[in-house]
Amino acid sequence: MNKLPCEVIQDLIPLYVDGVCSAKSKLYIEEHLKSCETCRNYLAEMKGEIPMLSNVMKTDNLYENEMRFFKGLRKKINKERGILIGIILVMLVSIFAALIFPRITTYPGKVREIGRYVKIDNGKHVIVDDRMQTYFIMIPQSDNLFKGLTIGDRITIITDGASLDAQSSDSINVIRCEKNRDGDINDVPESVIEEFIELGYLDAKEYGY
Repeated sequence: MNKLPCEVIQDLIPLYVDGVCSAKSKLYIEEHLKSCETCRNYLAEMKGEIPMLSNVMKTDNLYENEMRFFKGLRKKINKERGILIGIILVMLVSIFAALIFPRITTYPGKVREIGRYVKIDNGKHVIVDDRMQTYFIMIPQSDNLFKGLTIGDRITIITDGASLDAQSSDSINVIRCEKNRDGDINDVPESVIEEFIELGYLDAKEYGY
């Protein structure tokens, strides 16, 4: 029996699958399939036993499109995440700066000073200048100006125009006060604490002196 080429066999296979080919053609096809894996695979495709090549290609293209979509989506998410992280960092820095540095708005013609807060036993409020280790009694504009402060707290005050460096008296008028951060007696210069104790402004036993 003459062997037919694969192209002819594959043209006949659809008729073979549908059972409408001649007996002679059926014989040629079956004889050819015994030794040809390519045509056997083609027959299996026609019968639906394995996916058609075109369907496989469509599936591959679909997979590639999906991967391309998810890669683009991931890039977009990463970009938006970077922007969000940047915004959060800016907010955190702003909050940190607000806690660490003075938050008082500048008043025209007024002076801003920074120091340590101490309330002495006679009920008066004192600001201690860390730099010069001197202190001034603060005369508040309102009674609750120093509410919530404890000894050693770092504060920023707005005076009526006099600075601590140029102050000739032992008191200073204060129109605004805010706490920058918490503190304790260890943050106040020791020489000032000793002077307060000597003058009777602080109880030595209370503060371990």
